[in-house]
Amino acid sequence: MSEQPAPKKSKRPIVPVWVAVAGLVLTIVLAVLIVFQIAAPLAELVLGRSADIPLPDGAKLESEKSEAGRAQHEWLYSLANSDGCAVAEFFHEQGASCVYTPLACELAPEVGVLRQIATCAKTEKQLIDGYTWEVLISTEYHEDETSTVYFRVYLYD
Repeated sequence: MSEQPAPKKSKRPIVPVWVAVAGLVLTIVLAVLIVFQIAAPLAELVLGRSADIPLPDGAKLESEKSEAGRAQHEWLYSLANSDGCAVAEFFHEQGASCVYTPLACELAPEVGVLRQIATCAKTEKQLIDGYTWEVLISTEYHEDETSTVYFRVYLYD
């Protein structure tokens, strides 16, 4: 009888199953994080994004700023011969939550004084993310018994 040589043992390192599973889980977690980082900007590019902020009829744009403090955009509008309380009610009807300055709608008009009426805000949800708009409403009364409502609109991401 001839002797057969003993089989050679492979010197490959054996990876424990738990290490392979942990590596797989880590890879999936990293993939999910990367997808979430690019999903919102990609959706914005593909689908387009426009903030749908309602405006009362007759509103006139006075000025506009981009990257205004914490806000992404800021617009200043005026509305001649209107009442600040009515403008605040308009935004409330559009679904905004409004906080009124105490007695702002009950006090008698003061000529030349710009009176803060209310702050209204609403968060809009979109497909991937959303945005919040905020409106600061003030009224100024003039000597000829007319008034001008000024409202500043802020858009936040």
